[in-house]
Amino acid sequence: MTDMHVLPAKKRRPVALTVIAVIGIVYAASGLAGAVEAAVFAPLMTLLGRSMSGIYGSYNSLSGTFLTDLYGGFVPWLLLLAGIGIPLFLFGLIMNIGIVKNRPWTRTGATVFAALLYLEAVVTGIALFGMLIPFLKNMEGIMDAAYVSSFWSFYSTILKAMIVVSPLLSCVLPTIMLVILNKPAVKEHYRELQGPVS
Repeated sequence: MTDMHVLPAKKRRPVALTVIAVIGIVYAASGLAGAVEAAVFAPLMTLLGRSMSGIYGSYNSLSGTFLTDLYGGFVPWLLLLAGIGIPLFLFGLIMNIGIVKNRPWTRTGATVFAALLYLEAVVTGIALFGMLIPFLKNMEGIMDAAYVSSFWSFYSTILKAMIVVSPLLSCVLPTIMLVILNKPAVKEHYRELQGPVS
């Protein structure tokens, strides 16, 4: 007699988990590319800032100050973002690829990645403040001298808003990740991946 007992098929990965993993891969890859770019170009900006400020500063002190702040003042913050971003986004890339490949350890890793993204958002806000506020103050004098202060006032308001808005937007993805990773269907999925506990 034929044995009609059939083992239950493994449940498919929840769609929400797949979607957030794909978004996480894109986000981590773009963040990693940006961090590497910052690390590569920061030293070049230092050299360019020194050479250009020397040239322009010889006949225009405002232009020399502007270029020193623009290139030299940004560099420490760019290096900070690169130093945090490269390992963070590399870790996130590995975790999200692991989710797609159904690795059982990725729920814990992705939770850690999401939590670290909150820290990265805070650091980004501090870096934007450190870069843009001195830059805006020095630009005010240049724009007043050029009689375009009304335009610059509008533009500087947008830049100041970025200091607040950019970190807040950076908190959206980790919040969604944590919500999805703690859904009952996702927890059950990972329990199945880990197999029976002996």
